[in-house]
Amino acid sequence: MGQPQFGPYGQYGPGDPSQQPGYDQGFQPAMYPAPQFNPAPYGAPPQGYSPMPGPMFMVQQPRTNGMATASMVLGILSFITCGITALVAIPLGHVARGQIQRTGEGGGGQAVAGLILGYLTVAGWALFWILDLGLLAAAGSGGSHHYR
Repeated sequence: MGQPQFGPYGQYGPGDPSQQPGYDQGFQPAMYPAPQFNPAPYGAPPQGYSPMPGPMFMVQQPRTNGMATASMVLGILSFITCGITALVAIPLGHVARGQIQRTGEGGGGQAVAGLILGYLTVAGWALFWILDLGLLAAAGSGGSHHYR
């Protein structure tokens, strides 16, 4: 045996691989060429290249209509205030929608949300009072208590 040498893959072994037990003379390790890297040269980007857009918060959004925001907030509060703020949310929502159509401001969804919440609350309270007064009237005209 001779001096120990490194094989083609860095393994440590005897100098002559044919002296290893089980060595097949027909086997030749595949030699792959080293990959070629061609980094792009520094400089200006190619024509037609556009950089990736920035985060969404950096995109200029249209200004939100303040009446639309107020309409939505009052519509939400109308469930707590027994419909009182809904009486303000409805007209604010209509005015805000008109302003948004004229000026191109944002907040259309907020205005619609304020209108829907306002109308639902007013309808709910109106139905409640109609049923309540109807039940009171039906209970009062039962005929069981006649006072002369």
